[in-house]
This record gives sequence, C-alpha cells and structure tokens, in this order.
Amino acid sequence: ITGTQLIYSTYFGGNATDNARGIAVDREGSAYITGIARSTDFPTVNAMQSTREGNYDAFVLKVHPSGSSLAYSTYLGGPAADYGYAIDVDTSGNAYVAGSAGGDFPMVGAVQPEYRGGDGEAFFAKLNSGGTALVYSSYLGGSATDTASGIGVDAEGNAYIVGYTHSSNFPSVSAFQPA
Repeated sequence: ITGTQLIYSTYFGGNATDNARGIAVDREGSAYITGIARSTDFPTVNAMQSTREGNYDAFVLKVHPSGSSLAYSTYLGGPAADYGYAIDVDTSGNAYVAGSAGGDFPMVGAVQPEYRGGDGEAFFAKLNSGGTALVYSSYLGGSATDTASGIGVDAEGNAYIVGYTHSSNFPSVSAFQPA
C-alpha cells in the first residue's frame, strides 16, 4: 500500500520471446495478464488451449494473490498471428481480452464471425472464470487493419472496446462519428 516493498516478482515465459501487454486485478488480488506468446513451450496450466497454433498467439493467465502459483494459463489464437493487448475482469472472475487477430481465430457466439481483411482484425473475447473455455469471442473490423488496444467491463458485464481502425467500412451502430 505504501509502495516501499515488493510483494512478488517473477519471470514467466518459454523458449522464445513472450511479452505481457495488459494486466487487471480482481477484488481478491489475483492478477490477470494477457500478451503475446511466441514460445512453443509457454507454461500452460488448466488451459483452454495448451498448444500454440500460429507463430504468435495471445495468452491469458491468472496469478493467485500470493504470486506463488497460477490458477490458469492458456494460449488463445488460431493459425495466423494473434496478439493480446488488453484485459479486464468482472466480479465473477471472467476475463475479457482484446487485441489483434489474423484469420481462423477461435469464434464462439460472435457478433462478427468472419475475418474481413487487412493486416489484422480487432478481436474481443470473454473467458470463463476457470480460464478453460470461451464464453464468447468475435472479430471487430472492416476490410483494412483494425486493432483493439483497450477493454473495460462494467458491473453488468458489458464490455467496452477501444482501438484504432484503417477501415472505411468499420462496423458502427448509433455512431457519434459514423465515418
């Protein structure tokens, strides 16, 4: 609380470059982290996806409040390059992740199930509290490059995604600035 001592610190990764890009903390003090895994031996625990599918996959992990063990750690991605950039957590411990995905990202209950093109499509996903399954996941973008760089979740479980688009046909609804 005072910022005068380190509570815990650790390395985490495998045989290649792995980068953490986003962190969130729940009420109990568990840390949720997302990023980019290049390692083929990235440590997975109670994983929804235990193997890397592309050259780069997003990852999601939950660290217990003491920092001494993982509740779960999983890859998240398909055969193309997928990057996790932001994460948030709701009061039930479900993780919300946003980033950039290539084609064939795993889709569950998608608002936009198809990859529309460009050098990457924004994605957002919700993992169950155990990190063992997707509750939903979706692309979000148009025909050019789109990236989700931030995500937040409110008390009702609504996800809010921010990022950038190069697509003139980015999907918009009730937009303040539609073009």
